[in-house]
Amino acid sequence: MRLLGKIEAQLRASQGAIRYALRTDIPRKRFWTISLWSSDEGTSLFSRSEPHRTAMKKSYDWGKEEAGIAEWSSDGGTIDWAGAETKLKEPAFRFRLEGSRLVHAAGSRSVGGD
Repeated sequence: MRLLGKIEAQLRASQGAIRYALRTDIPRKRFWTISLWSSDEGTSLFSRSEPHRTAMKKSYDWGKEEAGIAEWSSDGGTIDWAGAETKLKEPAFRFRLEGSRLVHAAGSRSVGGD
């Protein structure tokens, strides 16, 4: 839970973050963020920076094989969990842990030349 608080602080401090919400399933150690950003650069920087980066790596320690990221444009700027869940069925980006690095999973489109 401490890491979740750190991620919320990271979201509050992130340049370009417009709105966000957090969802948890503590017994299963599952955590989600949904956030609205003014630019792709802000989103990318957030996801690659601490503490979000550490949280992604820890999810693999808890038995998760892959993580997904869905993205879309929102004219209304609202948080829509149902829409996010639908989008995550076929995420724009999937990651897996290789050693200590997060890498794009097969079938995932590339981001920023990584």
